[in-house]
Amino acid sequence: MRPLTKAASLGAIGRPASRERARAVPGSLGTAGRFALLASVLGLAALLPVIQSSSVTTAGYRVRQLQQENARQEAEVAALEAEVARLSSRERIEQRARDLGMVPVQDPLYIEVDAPGPGALHVPRRYTPPPPTAEPADRSWWEPLLDAVRFW
Repeated sequence: MRPLTKAASLGAIGRPASRERARAVPGSLGTAGRFALLASVLGLAALLPVIQSSSVTTAGYRVRQLQQENARQEAEVAALEAEVARLSSRERIEQRARDLGMVPVQDPLYIEVDAPGPGALHVPRRYTPPPPTAEPADRSWWEPLLDAVRFW
C-alpha cells in the first residue's frame, strides 16, 4: 500500500476529510445551537398573539373610560343648560328685582349708543334665535323666469 499524500487526504472539493476538523470551524452551529435558535423563534412567535391581545384589551378599557367620561360631561352640560334656563326666566328675574327693592319704570328714557355691541353670546344655542337664512346665491337661469311668469 502506498502512503496517503496531502492531496489524497483532502476531499473532492478541498475540504478536510475528517469530521473533527469540520466541527472546529468557527461560526457554525451544532445541533444543540440550531435547536435553541428554533425554540427561541417559536417562543417569540407564540408570545406575539398574547402581546396583541393585551394591547387590544388595554385599548378597549381606555375606550370604555372615555365613553363614561363623555356621558358624565354631557350630563353636566345638560344640568348647566337647565340651570341657565331656570335662572333666566322672566318671572324669576322680576321676583329678584322686587326683592332687591327695584320698581318698574314709569317713563322710560332711551339712549342711542354708537359703540359696537358685545361679542358672541354665551348662551346655549337652543335658547338663541336661529341665524337668518340667506337666499341661495346660485340660482339657475330659469328660476327668475318662473318667478316672473307665476300667476298665483
